[in-house]
Amino acid sequence: SKGWDIATASSGKEAILRAEDVLFDVIVSDMRMPEMNGAELLGVFEERFSSTVRILLTGYSDIEVLGAAINEAHIYNYLAKPWDDSMLTEIISGALRFRESEQDRLRLEELTKVQNIKLGKLALLLNNRVKERAMEVDQALALLEDAHSKSQESLLDSVAVINHILEWKEGRAHGQSQFVTYYSVEIAKQLRFSQIDIDTVRLAALLHRVGMLGLPDKLRTKPIYNFTEEERLAYQQYPLWGERSIKH
Repeated sequence: SKGWDIATASSGKEAILRAEDVLFDVIVSDMRMPEMNGAELLGVFEERFSSTVRILLTGYSDIEVLGAAINEAHIYNYLAKPWDDSMLTEIISGALRFRESEQDRLRLEELTKVQNIKLGKLALLLNNRVKERAMEVDQALALLEDAHSKSQESLLDSVAVINHILEWKEGRAHGQSQFVTYYSVEIAKQLRFSQIDIDTVRLAALLHRVGMLGLPDKLRTKPIYNFTEEERLAYQQYPLWGERSIKH
């Protein structure tokens, strides 16, 4: 229904062979597969097909190896099984937007390099020729700034989707992340933070609960005061899952 062209593979080796013939925008891999697991497969993609955005499907028992996938394969996102189809669709849509923004960024960086080479030559030309080329550079920089702005907007949109997913999975819509974000930004303004630091505070506040996605459903929906000691210790690990998720 999204109009995506989809190819499937029954093993990691088959996926690698297909990628040698077709440049894929996104790969979604299961963790547990014969011959090579999902973390190893996405590590190969990170090395050989780095422009392909990498997503991993994991079970709760795969959490121990998830850190390696995040650190070594530089995965874009992961989703615990069993997943909700709408959640998977949102994550893939976000990956495609990220891929498109990366293509724009690389294209504009190449344009900027070309313009810089031109500037070196223009130093030897007449003043009016220098001004003409300088206008081209200004246009390139304006495009680059616009692409960066769109990339930031795409990131904030993706984070907003993650927070909505958390609330859906918890069965309530309390807007807790929006509440924390609002007051964090207000405090940063009162402390006279720079705009860059205020934007960083805003993003950090939006992301502060992302690690909850690494917890089993029963812990996200169960009141904390009813936790067993074992459940409480597991719940307290969610900031670590969040750190691993957004490290890159």
